Amino acid sequence: MNDKLSEMKNKIQAQDFHLKGLALMREKRWAEAATTFNASISLYPGIAEVWVCKGVSLVSLGQVNEAIYCWDKALELDPKHKEAWHNKAEALDLLGKYHEALQAYNSLLQLDSKDPGAWNAKGKILLNIKHYNESIEAFNKALKLAPNHFDALCDKSQALYEIGQYKEALKVFAKIMKLNPRHAGVWSNLGMIYDELGDYEKAISAYDMALKLNPGSWESWQNKGSALCSLDKYADALLAYQNALSLNPNHLAIWHNMSKAYAGLGLYNEAVDACERAISLNPNFADAWSRKSCVFLTMEKYLDALHASDTAIHLNSNFTEAWANRGAALHALCRYSDAIESCNNALQLNPNQPSVWHNLGLSLDKLGYKNDAEKAFKEAKSLGYK
Repeated sequence: MNDKLSEMKNKIQAQDFHLKGLALMREKRWAEAATTFNASISLYPGIAEVWVCKGVSLVSLGQVNEAIYCWDKALELDPKHKEAWHNKAEALDLLGKYHEALQAYNSLLQLDSKDPGAWNAKGKILLNIKHYNESIEAFNKALKLAPNHFDALCDKSQALYEIGQYKEALKVFAKIMKLNPRHAGVWSNLGMIYDELGDYEKAISAYDMALKLNPGSWESWQNKGSALCSLDKYADALLAYQNALSLNPNHLAIWHNMSKAYAGLGLYNEAVDACERAISLNPNFADAWSRKSCVFLTMEKYLDALHASDTAIHLNSNFTEAWANRGAALHALCRYSDAIESCNNALQLNPNQPSVWHNLGLSLDKLGYKNDAEKAFKEAKSLGYK
């Protein structure tokens, strides 16, 4: 009898500490709250809610692993505690433990399959691990429960973008815009969709709207520059890239893309300098080496072009553009057999390259392979080479 009375007394005191801890949490006094929950647990460790609250306090202090331990203890006491599953899933996601987080969300959804937030969170993890079709299924579940779930719509559009379903993504964007037409990130993402569809004017308009809402977005400035380059508006593109660099001066992709604008304006030395700046930021950035080889080809610096393309290929042996550049440089250096080999490597990776077929034909012709050269020229023409 005394043991039962003592246990009951401890439980009552533990509940009092729990209430005090909740008050401290409301004031965001996380360390004091965690200490108070410890006092509750030392008196009576069998209250799941106290473990959950301690976990919330610890995660707010940055002690994520310790928080997960608390939620596991809560789930030992109450396997159907939805908040514990939810918090555990979020924390595992935060730690990058995506598969464990998915298991936690699945457990939560078994308890409550009508939680749109949980479906969306599951979809986000699937998106992060590049399981795009599965993520879309999860987003659809969330949207069936909450058709105006803004995050689910945005995330679904991202998943559709990743699998190349750009027109479907546009349909989703139409719904997003009705909910919030003043979200800079949405306009920027819309611009990226139009980029992929080749509608660069609409892409630029979308980036302009994004920049109107958030002029400090270097990503939108960079993307606008790329769209302008696609329209051969190199001077305007250069200004956009310069704005991007003023916000993020050490981003190698901006320097890399800026080199195309310089080259388009005939400023080849500046284009090479931009490539070298990108390479200085990351010597293993194959794209910058390949772009540098393109510029050297235009400058008729064929040995430099060959060196740059060789470096790009060393970094990425499946880099189609680098193999194509190598073939062009070798042809210009009268190394026709080597040029043919490089062109064939480029075409194995991507056979739909009219300029590479044409260059292959030129090298074959130089070696007297007239029939093969004619076939290569014919293929180039069929792909639109002029």
